[in-house]
Amino acid sequence: MSLRIENINQIDSGGTNPKTNLFEQPIWELTLENGEKRLLGKDKVEEYLSKGYDNSVHQFKRWSVTTTSGAELYLWAIIFSDKSHDVCVTTRFLEKLYQGHVRKDEEKYKKHEKDRAENHPVNPVLFTERKSLTTDEERKELDEFRNQIKENPF
Repeated sequence: MSLRIENINQIDSGGTNPKTNLFEQPIWELTLENGEKRLLGKDKVEEYLSKGYDNSVHQFKRWSVTTTSGAELYLWAIIFSDKSHDVCVTTRFLEKLYQGHVRKDEEKYKKHEKDRAENHPVNPVLFTERKSLTTDEERKELDEFRNQIKENPF
């Protein structure tokens, strides 16, 4: 099961993408609910958002807005391939990333199960209904013998 994402930090100076080991700018640092930190490149963020929204993400961008009280608020603009868009606050953005990651895991496990079923068919000897080798006459004899033993064990 995936861990919830508590926070996201966009590192504008960039960093090394953990999947490709290439420098990427910007890069996003996720803080998970157990305190673990993970780095994601642009492609992974777009992939998780696409799965979270169930729509192909073309681009996303973070906007910084200063409120009248002086607090800084981040808005995220997500533009989809069909030219529709969504603007959301960080909590919704994180929820969509989380949902996308969960969905990707589910698809991965379904694919694994499908591959396993195709490559390892069920053994018919073990998993089909077994036909009895005992005839009805023999079954009656065995039942009578069992009853005799129950009545006189020795």
